[in-house]
Amino acid sequence: MTTAAEDELFIVMVDDDREDVYSMRRAFSACTPKPRFAFCSSGEELFEVYGKSDAPTSQPDLLLLDLNLPKMNGIEILHRLRHGEMAGPPTLTPVMVLSTSSSKSDISRSYSEGANAFFTKADDFAGTKDIAASILSFWQTKGLHRAGGDDQNG
Repeated sequence: MTTAAEDELFIVMVDDDREDVYSMRRAFSACTPKPRFAFCSSGEELFEVYGKSDAPTSQPDLLLLDLNLPKMNGIEILHRLRHGEMAGPPTLTPVMVLSTSSSKSDISRSYSEGANAFFTKADDFAGTKDIAASILSFWQTKGLHRAGGDDQNG
């Protein structure tokens, strides 16, 4: 039997733009049920916090990943994730790219490195809320099996 906290979707957003993080946090907080939400401002921080088997916090159910990051860009992060540099079942952690880019080459490279979905960031808060609602609608669907765990939704 799982508790409500165990059933709660845990989303980590990797983005260095505080306004985008704030907007997405607000959008998820308007949804029901609300997911747990955390963010990292860089790939280095992501691997530091979640990349160890003895990480002090639970592993995310879903990563939202920006492509345009300093030092290590989103494509590099995807590559490292899919090649075992994160605790838990790294090749199974769902990753949705959330970027200002709508470039076909960025989309193609993201999918070829293992992204599960690619969203272009919205221009306004209403669009951001639509993206958040779409993400939750899918990932909280009854009967969906999350990576590395039992049926979390039903």
